[in-house]
Amino acid sequence: SMTGATVHYVDEEYDRGTIIGQSRVPVEPNDSAEVVAARVLEIEHRLYPLAAEHVCSALIEGRDPGPLELPELSSSTTTDLEHTE
Repeated sequence: SMTGATVHYVDEEYDRGTIIGQSRVPVEPNDSAEVVAARVLEIEHRLYPLAAEHVCSALIEGRDPGPLELPELSSSTTTDLEHTE
């Protein structure tokens, strides 16, 4: 299964703003919550600056940012926390 990180505009409803960028993170059968959280955090740390740069560049250039086209981001965090309970 999958989970992931999403960067979106904020509006009056919780988690309902227009999506700027998204990246998926795999959840393996034996993953602990800590392993999944570490994978998501790593992707968030890569996704947020890309999204901020995308939006800021578009606004400076006077164009609509639209959605961010991302290559698939992958997490390297697997073995560090794999067996931590």
